[in-house]
Amino acid sequence: MNRFREVFSSPAATSFRKSAATRLTLAMTGFAIVGILWGLHNASRSPMFRLQVLEISDQPENAPVDTQTLTQLAAVPIGEISLFDLDLVPIEARLISHPWIRSVRLQKQFPQTLSIAVDYRTPVALSQGDDGNLSYVDADGKLFGRLILNYYPNLPVLSGVSQTQTVPALQLLNAWDKAGMTDAQLSSLQWDFEKGYRMWVTHISGRFVIDLGQDLDAEEQFRRLKQVFGYLKTQKIQVQQIWADAGKKIVVRSVRGS
Repeated sequence: MNRFREVFSSPAATSFRKSAATRLTLAMTGFAIVGILWGLHNASRSPMFRLQVLEISDQPENAPVDTQTLTQLAAVPIGEISLFDLDLVPIEARLISHPWIRSVRLQKQFPQTLSIAVDYRTPVALSQGDDGNLSYVDADGKLFGRLILNYYPNLPVLSGVSQTQTVPALQLLNAWDKAGMTDAQLSSLQWDFEKGYRMWVTHISGRFVIDLGQDLDAEEQFRRLKQVFGYLKTQKIQVQQIWADAGKKIVVRSVRGS
């Protein structure tokens, strides 16, 4: 009996028991994984998880792309595929191919729903091409889409501005906004090869052109222009044109009789 105990408790026997226990654990784990995979396989084929609902979430009231168009772009095979098998990559690619769509968020909501949330581009200006057509411009300087009547109707128009000049032109518009020109509305910004940047402005003193020139110090120029606008308003002077490209001077041509 003692001899049996010595053999059973020997290092070799102990190692054998540990090895057997490890093999048993691995085998059981393998069976469990196979069972899980088999269950997932069956679930993916079950009608319970077949895509039945396409949900457009967080859609703004004045969205430039309507729900029907988004549904057509997504081209999701409703009732034909399991959510497990649905590939989201091509759906996203089809949606962001639309010029107004900046990004898309897709989420599978089990058991039967795909949710789509769209982020749209926000136009900050219009760009007039050589053909006369108008396109929107976002804050990154990207041109997109065609003009939609009554959609962002008061955007300034960039004219004669090349693609490489778009971002600097937008920086100029941003400086105008920061200057707080509450009494003046900028309707157009044009690049002229001889005169540089020119702005068409509507003010209580009239609608006139402001020449800014090519070498800009926009912050300082707009600061002085704001002071000039205040003076023109107080004195009720009607204006034909303003030159803000003459160094520290701002030259105003008034309408006769004003």
